[in-house]
Amino acid sequence: MIKLLMILIILSSLIGCNSKVDGGGKALLDNNVPQKTTRDNTTSNPNALETTKAVLRYIAAFCDEPFNGVLSGQSCGHTPNIYKPDDMMGYTQMTEKLFQTTGKYPAIIALDYEHDIIAKPEEISKANQVLIKYWNEGGLIAVGMSPQNPWLNDESDLDSNPGNWNLTRTTSLTKEQLDMINLNDLTNPEKPVFKVWRRKLDRIAAGLKELQDSGVVVLFKPIQEMNGNWFWWGVSSHKDDPAPYVNLYRDLHNYFTKEKGLNNIIWMFSPLSFVSNYNTGDTWIVPQMWNYPGDDYVDIIAPTAYNTALDIWGYSELKATGKPIAMAEYGPDHKDNHGEFDNTKYIKRISSDYNELAFWISWHDWNNGDSTNTYMSLIGNKNAQELIQNSDVLTREDVAWKKFLKRN
Repeated sequence: MIKLLMILIILSSLIGCNSKVDGGGKALLDNNVPQKTTRDNTTSNPNALETTKAVLRYIAAFCDEPFNGVLSGQSCGHTPNIYKPDDMMGYTQMTEKLFQTTGKYPAIIALDYEHDIIAKPEEISKANQVLIKYWNEGGLIAVGMSPQNPWLNDESDLDSNPGNWNLTRTTSLTKEQLDMINLNDLTNPEKPVFKVWRRKLDRIAAGLKELQDSGVVVLFKPIQEMNGNWFWWGVSSHKDDPAPYVNLYRDLHNYFTKEKGLNNIIWMFSPLSFVSNYNTGDTWIVPQMWNYPGDDYVDIIAPTAYNTALDIWGYSELKATGKPIAMAEYGPDHKDNHGEFDNTKYIKRISSDYNELAFWISWHDWNNGDSTNTYMSLIGNKNAQELIQNSDVLTREDVAWKKFLKRN
């Protein structure tokens, strides 16, 4: 989630709107034969598990007309948040309360393995227990990787220095600290920061491996919103050249799949939804596909977008890629959001204008540190029950990826 002025920009027109198509939200459930799709539903990892391939085929089947409904999702914070019952970002507050109100769970729950703190292995494992249980109860799982700056924390003593969320950002850095960042160094074994980065990747890979050993397929969203300048891995680190980010993403893909044997991952590319260049000096954004890693490394293109109209800029461009498309983060403008957003806007916009999206994931609530809260979740805003009870909004009980397993 980012705090950007750009979400207040009024664009003259939306790109790529579709007219509404009548579709029964449960159509994919009632068909025993996997749906044909024009989307690329082949995993970027040729050694992906059959369950991984089936989940991707299932998701891709939502991305063609007629409208087949859309999978709902809810973020449950970051590694330490998700398993704490009283944490306002966590699973209990975000998901169990949604069930208590609506009688249904979202199809997908999500968390980030890092961001707020650099989680220790035991903390990741504890968070994983929530994910494993949800998967076993029929849900889908998404994991993000918003890493803290490896130049500023070498992770040698996480007990006394677990870092904080500001270390994912560029806004608090001095010029000297900004000048340290070179994404090429993260893939160069001769650079000192390479070992720090690999230490981080090994820790995250161990968490993903625990999920794999438990049979969990992961919708993986690493180093997102790379086309903006607010994260240290974003455009400010390589101003005129997409290659350093592209190479970093590809190296991550290769390391996790080829060296770590992680075959349970569906790889998502998650830029900020944007189609032009924008630069105010403080905020700098380039088009969403500027540093795309390539079809051989990406399974789903799933941008982020935060604006109260729920506009998705560049939707036609997303469709034209041929990849399954979704929204990895989607919701209203965070500014002055006190729980007044009408949740039914999600299905209204998706079914009428963006009806080839497979899923969306709503962000979590948070405390602003000044005795006020920002409410981005489904349960934190209006008309959650009307949204979740809509027949075109698929929930956990509707998830049917097993029908897409290939049978001998």
